Amino acid sequence: MRRVSKIIQAFYYTGDHTSTVFPGAGAFRERMAPARRDRDDKQRDTPSRAVSLAAWRLLELGMQRCGYDGFKLFDVLHPENGKPSWSQAVSLPAERRVDFSISHARGIAMCAIAAGLVIGCDVEERARIQPRLTRRLTPDHAPRLPCWTELEAVTKATGLGIMHGHEIVWTLSDATLQGKRWWCYPVDCGVTYAAHVAADAPDVQVIVNNVLEL
Repeated sequence: MRRVSKIIQAFYYTGDHTSTVFPGAGAFRERMAPARRDRDDKQRDTPSRAVSLAAWRLLELGMQRCGYDGFKLFDVLHPENGKPSWSQAVSLPAERRVDFSISHARGIAMCAIAAGLVIGCDVEERARIQPRLTRRLTPDHAPRLPCWTELEAVTKATGLGIMHGHEIVWTLSDATLQGKRWWCYPVDCGVTYAAHVAADAPDVQVIVNNVLEL
């Protein structure tokens, strides 16, 4: 039996509001940090804005389900370069110190939440993944070709961005980026999508939650 050291809660949503903005989104936006609202205002089309809002709503719901009742989107920090984080997390005990990551693609919103871990997640439509791009970012001597969502998940966990994907050193079981090891875990969001969560620990259990309503 595999030893489990930590748990990641992954939430995904594939309902209508990945393309049409959900009711009450105006009031919801007021709960978000101004920096996030500014970025969403730059989304040029309704589907892009809708799926982004759906992902942040999913995070709000997920944090509540994970027992972080004090979580507020307004308290999320959005650095220009780096991953978003909850400003209040540093005041929590180490075992409750939460990290999160969000992702979205056409028709799906996703977030991952974990305590005591650093994580990143990514989801993509399988039909839109181009293996040649993955090969360009993977050394020829690598023992395996990672899925594109593994590349994205690792770089999002570090906050460095996909432009550092070619620096990842892959083994059969893990990946190393700038001296730090990462383990990738698949997330089953259905046959249409590929999704992974990267974490800075092995033997992690991923619990997948299909959210039907926002």
